[in-house]
Amino acid sequence: MKIIQVVPELASVSNKSRQSQIYEQFILNLSNKHSFTIMPYYEHLKISEGKNKLIADFADFEVIQTNIPISDSQLYLIKPKKALFKQKSSEQDISSVLFFNKATAEYIESLNSKFIVHCHSALIGFLPLFLQNNKNKSACLFTLHDLKTDYRFSSSEIRPFLADNTDLMGADSAIKLGLIFSDLVNLCSRKYAQEVQETESEYQDLFKKISNKLYGIMNGIRYGEWNPALDNKIPCKYNPNNLYGRFYNKAILQEQLGFANEDIPLLFFGSRLNNEKGFKLLLDSLDMLIKMPIQLLIYGTGEDYPEQKIDDLLKSSPNIRYIREYNEEFIHLILAGCDFYLLPSKHEPDGISFLYALKYGIIPIAYYTGGLVDAIGDMTCVDKNKINGFFFNNYDSNSFIATIREAIEVWKDKQLFAKYMKNAMDADWSWKSSVRQYEALYKKAEQLSSVNEE
Repeated sequence: MKIIQVVPELASVSNKSRQSQIYEQFILNLSNKHSFTIMPYYEHLKISEGKNKLIADFADFEVIQTNIPISDSQLYLIKPKKALFKQKSSEQDISSVLFFNKATAEYIESLNSKFIVHCHSALIGFLPLFLQNNKNKSACLFTLHDLKTDYRFSSSEIRPFLADNTDLMGADSAIKLGLIFSDLVNLCSRKYAQEVQETESEYQDLFKKISNKLYGIMNGIRYGEWNPALDNKIPCKYNPNNLYGRFYNKAILQEQLGFANEDIPLLFFGSRLNNEKGFKLLLDSLDMLIKMPIQLLIYGTGEDYPEQKIDDLLKSSPNIRYIREYNEEFIHLILAGCDFYLLPSKHEPDGISFLYALKYGIIPIAYYTGGLVDAIGDMTCVDKNKINGFFFNNYDSNSFIATIREAIEVWKDKQLFAKYMKNAMDADWSWKSSVRQYEALYKKAEQLSSVNEE
């Protein structure tokens, strides 16, 4: 059974957000079971007009065929005949979102074939409902990367798009409809799929009800661009079997930051400096961090700023460098030279950046939450080849600092710390690994579709 991906955006043709890059990387790593991708036709799309082809014409929309740039992967664009969709998926009003989902369902039905339809994000949450009444009932997999964005509707807004007497099962938003009417639901980590059932929210009871069809698959990363064995942006390349380059890179990084070239742990916090990522907890722990035998780099950009007295302390402390900027080339050196990556996020559904860090052998010190739990193994891990980091379980400064001290003790044992680094670098978090897990879900969806047919 062929698979259709339905996404709100793609990096190379619309908005280059982190999420749009994830959608595109995922699609371009799929096997030949992938049929095509559907997304809205936005204003100012970055597509070549010469490669566009009208393949379907409906009363109030058209379907335009093109390719995802620099690939043969087919992209079908839903283009309204009146106003185009706004430039960013996050700017869509509820009527536009409903229109796109309904038009997509209508187009899929016109193909007169059965598919597995993979719905990505809340914006596509209405599609499983609209596909319910199609004569060729396609199986739906609904993937959510977080619960931050939802599309709420009133009865008067959604009724024009529904058949008479459609039962919405009490749902009042796109996410809730997607959870109810999809055959399978996937979140971006196993731990996060567990947390949404345990954490109080408007979705908690619904997640509990669908637990038998709820899964958690981590997103993958591109090792080609982020691989210390191949990285031309770092002074010295290295690999898990020859870590000399890490020590050389650390010395270069210390020099660039104006740190003394001392044999002490170099810690990194960044690259988004906001309280969601644990910036406040880091600042609350500053008095203790300043007194520790460490060097600390706080680097990146973000919307949250410390109080003036804390800002002054950060800038005056000899063992801390506080730099509010973002340069991707410098991030390569940071990952190749720092010993530890501080990850005090209170919530972390997936956490892509630290997967790149693992490939570079930088060891995470993290709060026990979300996708961090899926990828980090601490000393409680049964398989010693998977121990690659440290967790703190209470979200407070004392627990955070105690875990940093524990990590420093391991760092002092150079042979043991080298084993941690090797474990981190050997783990496979490529898209190939993620796609294999998705293919298992597609197979399950196909089986469910066959059962429903009977």
